[in-house]
Amino acid sequence: MAKVKVLIKGLINLEEMRAWPSSALIIDNEKIIITDPGTVKSQKVITDALEKEGLTVNDITHVFITHSHLDHYRNIGMFPEAISIDMWGEWIADKFNPKEWPSKFDETNFGNFSDSIHVIKTPGHDESNLTFFVKGTSKFKGNEISGMIAVCGDVFWKKDFPKLEEEPFATDKKNLQKSRTLVLKNADYIIPGHDDIFKVEK
Repeated sequence: MAKVKVLIKGLINLEEMRAWPSSALIIDNEKIIITDPGTVKSQKVITDALEKEGLTVNDITHVFITHSHLDHYRNIGMFPEAISIDMWGEWIADKFNPKEWPSKFDETNFGNFSDSIHVIKTPGHDESNLTFFVKGTSKFKGNEISGMIAVCGDVFWKKDFPKLEEEPFATDKKNLQKSRTLVLKNADYIIPGHDDIFKVEK
């Protein structure tokens, strides 16, 4: 199982028009992955967070981008040696390896990225949105937990926020509702786009 940590807890404040995304650190055997290295105050926020984990930008092997809004990918250039994963596939420097990520969660065919990680299209907030389902361990309210952890970008900004009808940036609210249902059904814990990890109540 992979190890998952909220490396940087995200924030969104529409009154002040400020936002930065939640960035997760996923360690999956030899893969060291960061998600959504976005619009933090400075790149030092990212390097300091990595340093606390005993890592540098050069240790990162993969960058996962949940969707194509600038606040979620602004600092992708900090990791020039890493393989970048987005809705189109894998990017290695200027070389592109296209991938057709699935739109349905299939437990019997889990692991289209690795044995512990499955990539699913979850459009609605943005048509490029991906969710990374990770079979792994993490911490929740100070306790060790294990299960299916969904790193979903802005499918959810925070737990229960925004309400579907109040989502100001959604490109397709019907698709967003489907994506939220898919994530809630298959995840035990969710790392949303702009807040800390939360437990899915079932």
